[in-house]
Amino acid sequence: MHVSRCRRAAQVPVAEAQPRLSPAETTLRLLGDGASWLERRLLSNVTYYTDYAITHTDEAYMQSNHDMRPEQRDNYFVSNYDSDPGKIEMSFNLTTYQPHLAASGVDVYQTYYLDKQVKHLWTDACVDKSKILTQRWMRQFAHTWQHFAFFVPW
Repeated sequence: MHVSRCRRAAQVPVAEAQPRLSPAETTLRLLGDGASWLERRLLSNVTYYTDYAITHTDEAYMQSNHDMRPEQRDNYFVSNYDSDPGKIEMSFNLTTYQPHLAASGVDVYQTYYLDKQVKHLWTDACVDKSKILTQRWMRQFAHTWQHFAFFVPW
């Protein structure tokens, strides 16, 4: 499904916090010029992005941005952007795999907005602010082919 019902342009920008460096980025910085060829090669072959996550209870947002079928109790949702189908937003229904949340009777979702370089595409501002439980910036590695080809040991 393509994300198309909510447009970021009409919304207030996300307040940004500077996420910490990844462990690989920190290690390379600490090693500096003393890093060996192999250390530089391995640690720099992982691409990292600055991502944003919102934990919320906004059922209307989820239904408008994802192909939701409540009777199936799905827990993983991915949507593409009409203007750039290669980019995605991911959401999870945390209630489906965390039984202690089910007792509340309210579905708790977590939505990830990937790569702040394309935040003009994000629909984060469409989440009802009164239904946001928590939000955070993070530094995450990307599952690119280079990561698997040059970093993951076979």
